[in-house]
Amino acid sequence: LELDYAFTPWFKAIYRAGIYSIGEETRSYTRKFLATGANSARNVPGVVTDGNNNYKRINSDLILSFKKDLGKFTNRLLLGQNLRYDNRKQTSIGVTNSQGSGQLLYPDVINPGSRTGNLAGSSAITNYRSISVYGEYVAGYDQLLFLTITGRNDWVSVLSKANRSFFYPGVSLSFVASEAIGFIKNSASISFAKAYVSLNKTGNVTLTPYRLNNPYTQSNGFPFGNIAGFLPSSSNPNPNIHPEFVTSYEAGIQLGMFNNRLNIEGAYAFSDSKGQILNANTSTSTGYSSAIVNAGRLVNSVIELSVNGDLIRNQNIRLNLGVNFTYVNNQLKELYAQASEINNFRQSYGVLNEAFPSLMVSDYKRDEQGRVIVDGFGDPIVAATPTLLGTLVPPYQTGLSAVFQYKSFRIGAQFDWRAGGWLYSEIVPAMYAAGTDPRTIAYNRQPFVWPNSVVETAPGKYTENTQPTSSGGRAFWAKQGEVQINTAAKSDFFKLRELNISYTLPTGLLAKQNFIRDASIALVATNLFIIRHIDNKYGDPEYLYNNTDGYLSFRQVPPFKSYGINLNLTF
Repeated sequence: LELDYAFTPWFKAIYRAGIYSIGEETRSYTRKFLATGANSARNVPGVVTDGNNNYKRINSDLILSFKKDLGKFTNRLLLGQNLRYDNRKQTSIGVTNSQGSGQLLYPDVINPGSRTGNLAGSSAITNYRSISVYGEYVAGYDQLLFLTITGRNDWVSVLSKANRSFFYPGVSLSFVASEAIGFIKNSASISFAKAYVSLNKTGNVTLTPYRLNNPYTQSNGFPFGNIAGFLPSSSNPNPNIHPEFVTSYEAGIQLGMFNNRLNIEGAYAFSDSKGQILNANTSTSTGYSSAIVNAGRLVNSVIELSVNGDLIRNQNIRLNLGVNFTYVNNQLKELYAQASEINNFRQSYGVLNEAFPSLMVSDYKRDEQGRVIVDGFGDPIVAATPTLLGTLVPPYQTGLSAVFQYKSFRIGAQFDWRAGGWLYSEIVPAMYAAGTDPRTIAYNRQPFVWPNSVVETAPGKYTENTQPTSSGGRAFWAKQGEVQINTAAKSDFFKLRELNISYTLPTGLLAKQNFIRDASIALVATNLFIIRHIDNKYGDPEYLYNNTDGYLSFRQVPPFKSYGINLNLTF
């Protein structure tokens, strides 16, 4: 719901309120199965869990807008206030055959009420609220110089009262050279030229509700028998947590040439993120295994370049090609206390003075030439320390776009290229153990001499290895699958991200009626093909498990193509 009212020509107000609500019901079950005769070991206890997830968000904004021009000077002032309220309730009830819960009575009755033993269940209710006030002032001079000043203050319920209020400002300046500098303004080849700089500070809070409380949870059977007991959290809820702050600087240019048939943009951005909220390991003698801390500092440098132009442009035909390039250099500069690394998820790490996030894996022990060192049985030795391979986020990112239009017919394509990153696939160990990885049949599953391997004859002295491995069977390859260097690969790829073909009905076909003004139909397809790095035999690097950069899993939905039809009508 939005209300917009102009009190005067220079002052108007907007009030906007909205509600977003979602309700989800889930059911997960396994039917009861009773084998006959001697096969009773195959019996399966029936289980079922019913769940509900109800989420509601209420948002409201009050915005006051002022506009006043004084000669060549333009002035715009915006003052606003935002209120946000989130409520979530999650419930679960079921028969889980664990921790005292029972099992289903019958194979064909999937009902928590038809069971033996106790019901298992849980309920969680969370509330979150934030209040914000903000302002923006834009001053312009003669449509060629613009100054923007912003400021915002937030109050959030997830922080302690002492830290829940935080302010962050911003300022930017832009200069339209094509309006101010004579030879550019009168140039026949330069249509538009603009330069800009900005400095901003942004506050952010990543805590979930009640994260700074010390919750106690009930544990069945604690401390003994049926006596109820409660256990505290193993994470120290540090009440002194304050928001994360990111200070960023950006400078860029925009250039339009030849009546805007060619457009060039370039930008450099630098951000410094301090006080990130994360878990730090602590001595268990404190009573906690971790603590919430403000720690970590990330600095990020980004270079962006783009060129877009019409190679052909006339009354009937238009051919537009564009390319954009981005280089990302994200470095971890500080960690909590004297720590040199932090584990994000599985093999994803933050390593001091290295790209973030980075891939660290177990590797074979090697000599100075990179040759694998084997033991007396010819089997490769695993190194005692992990190996840092590189970043999990591709630092080189390029996009290519092409649009061809002939009268009412249009074809558009978007290609993407990523390079310089790594991925980790937890699919590989299972493939090694099952013998489905091609590397397990390279030697017909017989003992073999490990390629490019050496034997250490004396400290620091190596000779070429001629001893075959102890085995080439399942146990041997399953052990190699546990060496994580075998599960890593370059994540470079080139893909056709989107292809669309559209047709707009000529206005002459619609002229005989007054109901439909415009009509078009489009065929859209995504992920039609991908070319991966030769070492990546596991999947699309963009389909991630648990939102972890560079991490592939058999637990996730596999990559897929999509096809669609869009019909647009304007009445």
